[in-house]
This record gives sequence, structure tokens and C-alpha cells, in this order.
Amino acid sequence: MDRIERRKQIIDVLKNKKQLSLKEYFLFTSEAGIVNITARRDLAFFEQKGLISLETGLIHYVGTNKAEQDRQEQINLNSFSKNKIAQYAASLLKTEDVIYVDPGTTNEFLVKNIKTPIKLLITNGLHIFNQARKNPKIKQIILIGGDFRTNTGSFVGQYAIKMLQELPRFDKGFFTANSVDENLDFYNNNQLEGEVYQMALQKSQQAIALIDGNKFKIKGDYYLVANIDAFKVFITSTQAPNKIINKVSLQKLKVV
Repeated sequence: MDRIERRKQIIDVLKNKKQLSLKEYFLFTSEAGIVNITARRDLAFFEQKGLISLETGLIHYVGTNKAEQDRQEQINLNSFSKNKIAQYAASLLKTEDVIYVDPGTTNEFLVKNIKTPIKLLITNGLHIFNQARKNPKIKQIILIGGDFRTNTGSFVGQYAIKMLQELPRFDKGFFTANSVDENLDFYNNNQLEGEVYQMALQKSQQAIALIDGNKFKIKGDYYLVANIDAFKVFITSTQAPNKIINKVSLQKLKVV
């Protein structure tokens, strides 16, 4: 089990239980095959991120969402699959398209892979913006402003939503998700980010979902943003569970 999967497994237990004694915590981690020193480091990490509080031998879950993974870890996780998904998504572009690109590491690969000259790229993601600046095929970029979330590099809030409302509709919108559940509902880890996501989705004439195989879960994360019905194209990897992707119509599904 790698670090990301381990921490997600631990935080899921803490979130469900709300409160654990240190004895219960170390019993759980031991049974999960996590050595004591690693379990202690993870506990310190969760406390540093403000997801838990420790007092009198008890662990209290206080976070409003799951631990947001370190950015470099996110980029490296399933990078080969993310790049294949992004390459296919980029192939759907037409010359002079106006597009919206949602923040997310798979979409960063998308921006790198754009080889068709497009008129305008709009995003509320700083990392997407920085990638777009390096690609000469993108003629113009608009970075939506607002309240900045350092952890994810995204701009959120009412100002960001207002800016989106005032823009013309996008030819295509490219969206990722923090998780997709067995009902093909899409989730974000943060409500403010989710609200911007929903507005951009409404403005997209053709919405395209880029979901790598590790995003599928039985139960989704914090904030519901959309269902599969909102997307015209659903691109995923061969790692996606068959029992979920079999529910997607063949007209919109692309497995790469």
C-alpha cells in the first residue's frame, strides 16, 4: 500500500468514526499492516493539516473533507493513465475552439497535449494557467479570479462565479473529479470549488469528463457536483472497475 492509499484509508476510518482512542487507532493500523512509526507520522500529518485534534488520548476528526494529497504525489499517481486520457481528450479539440479547463492534474496533462490551435482557454486553476502559458497552440488565456485556495491552486467564491456567468458559453468544458461513485455521481472535496465547477459545467456546450482509474469509489467524497448525464463524453482508463463503467452508454464512453 502506497502513502496516498494508506492515508486515504486511515482518514476514511477517522471520518466515519468521528472519534477514536489512540489504542483503537494503533490497533486498526497494526491490523492494516501499518508499522507503528508510520502510523505516528500519519497522525502528525493529519494534525498538521487540521484534519484531526488530539486530546487526552483521543483522536477527534475535525476536517470538513479528506486529506488533499500533496501536489507532486497527485501528479505522479497514475501519470501514465492520466496522460493517455489527456491525449484522447485533446484530440477532440477543433481549431478556434473556446474551452474551459477545470483544475486537476489530469487536465494539466490535457493542456500539455493540446496540439490544435485554439482561440481561448478559460480556467479558475492557477496550475492550469501556468501550463497553458507554455503552450503556443493556445492563443489566449483567461484566469478566473476570486478567493485563492492554496492547497489546490484554484480560485473560488462569488467573484469567480460572477466572472463565469458574464463569459459567453464555451465550445467544450473539460472536467475531472475527486471521486466518482457506483451511481456515476461526481464529487469534489470542497464545496466552494464544487460551486464553481457546477457553474462552468452549465456554461459548457459540450462537457467532457476525464476520470482516471483510481477515482472510482463505492461512496463519493464530500460535495456532489454532477452526474454522468451532464457529460457528452466520458474518458477513463482500463483500470476503471467494469461494474461501474458498464453503466455508461457506449455513445459517450471511451476507455484508453
